Amino acid sequence: MSAAKGKDVLVLGTEPRSFLAVVRSLGRQGLRVHVGWHPTKPWALRSRYIHRVHYLPQPRPGEDAWKDALGRLLDSISYDLVIPCDDRVIFPLHRVRASIEDKARLALVESRLFDEVNDKARLCRRAAGLGIPVPRERPVSAEDTAGGLLEEFGTPFILKPLSSYSMRDWARKCEVRKVFRASDMPKAVEDGAFVAQENIRGIGVGVDFLADRGKLLYAFAHERVHEPPLGGGSSYRRSVPLPPDLLDAAEKLVCDLGYTGVGMLEFKVDLATGAWRLLELNPRFWGSLPLAVAAGANFPYYLYRLLVEGQTEFPPGYRTGMYARNLIADIGWMKKNHQADRRDPALCTKTWPTVLAEARHLLTGHERWDMLTVDDPRPGLAEIRMSWIRRCEKARIRRIEHSVRRRRIERDKSSECMARRAGIILFVCKGNICRSPFAEALARRLSPSGTEIVSAGYFPEEGRVSPALANSMAATFGVDLQKHTSRMVTRDLAAHSKIIFVFDEDNMSAMKMQFPEAKRKLFYLGIWQEGAVGMVDPVDAPERVYHDVYHKIEDSLRTLSRQVLGLRKDTI
Repeated sequence: MSAAKGKDVLVLGTEPRSFLAVVRSLGRQGLRVHVGWHPTKPWALRSRYIHRVHYLPQPRPGEDAWKDALGRLLDSISYDLVIPCDDRVIFPLHRVRASIEDKARLALVESRLFDEVNDKARLCRRAAGLGIPVPRERPVSAEDTAGGLLEEFGTPFILKPLSSYSMRDWARKCEVRKVFRASDMPKAVEDGAFVAQENIRGIGVGVDFLADRGKLLYAFAHERVHEPPLGGGSSYRRSVPLPPDLLDAAEKLVCDLGYTGVGMLEFKVDLATGAWRLLELNPRFWGSLPLAVAAGANFPYYLYRLLVEGQTEFPPGYRTGMYARNLIADIGWMKKNHQADRRDPALCTKTWPTVLAEARHLLTGHERWDMLTVDDPRPGLAEIRMSWIRRCEKARIRRIEHSVRRRRIERDKSSECMARRAGIILFVCKGNICRSPFAEALARRLSPSGTEIVSAGYFPEEGRVSPALANSMAATFGVDLQKHTSRMVTRDLAAHSKIIFVFDEDNMSAMKMQFPEAKRKLFYLGIWQEGAVGMVDPVDAPERVYHDVYHKIEDSLRTLSRQVLGLRKDTI
């Protein structure tokens, strides 16, 4: 099957693995791939298969700027298909789909099914009615106690939100919890928002599929090889033959729903007994999509052919015994696996001989990495580089935390007194008119009184005011820069600072050159947020750049260690 050259597709997503897998799948077929609402980890944007990047405002509940910007983009470019890759994009698109469906074809599940497939309890009830095995569960009320639920469902049990995201707040994800003891329960459980579910032991198996009006057109199966000890998304998986009973369950449910599009059915399978249960249906592309594409199950391209060209027949089969690894996440898994009690059958763990033996998959050519591919290496190399920088910087921060914590114990002082004794906390950018004064003002608001926080720049001119756009955008974050004037960083100020935070590599290089004696105090503020370490200078940039940079600074400060800034608990 060859694609008609020169077709335009818009890919929207914030989760880098599925986003990049979709981009690569379509780009390899000669389609022109445009992207927007791109991942917070920007190395995915380095893909050679991206034709054009559109910087759209991030969709936020209660705001309409993102909808207007998306509408203007769809008016200006005639896209064959718009593909949202994850829930943070899908939920806002569903809210406004009636106003944009006449502008472009959307790869979204039908509105009549959206609420049902995203409500895990409703979906399980429908599956049970079809004779598909599901875990025992019931809604949790505010009167339920952890002790009572532990007695009813056993130890541990699963506390699962009805939906990971909601139409009311699609920016915040509700996580699934595995409850071993009363302290694992949230302090407040909203009535009707969670279900308590029995814990099913076994491995996670996914049946990924493409369907058209209730008919299963293509299916693929994978097993989770590395799951977090307490459960969750896998960092290492393999392709397996389609289990007939799971495939039959998928066909029944897809037919009953009249489903059109892609999806992933998640099962738990006990390998010892063969017993299995259906856990949920994800009505979108899934995190393990790179494995499917590497094994020849080209779901993104097949979806394009179905929705745009009406194609309903696809080459059967795929390569089994293929492995795919999310390299950075898998390094974290190895640490958690090492620390976990591997004797506890309730935990998803593996022995070290088993883990070491898995290296043969890479040596024999049966393993692929999610972000790093031979034909498109730049995203994966950038991810590895940024991860290394972040790990090194966090290790340095931890050494300072340890020093502060040790002195606090020795002197038995309050956190406010400790922050005061820790010395000046200095934020430095080039001109001290946009980034560093914003960080200073916000840190002052978050920190206890007595913490000395200062900002400065190395541009050789003092007394400059912040640009009008910086003032207006800072105000949306509750920060007033109207009275700020720039100051230059001095040797004395650097010497009296305990910690110096910078925003990009130019800041780091300039400070090391001018004040080499302070290099051990220098840190990237960006190591505390999920995106790239660097935060670009927004001077002379449009409003969206200011907004993104200030949002990253706010995220960094809110997650920054309390031991370093002495932040009050009620401000985090």
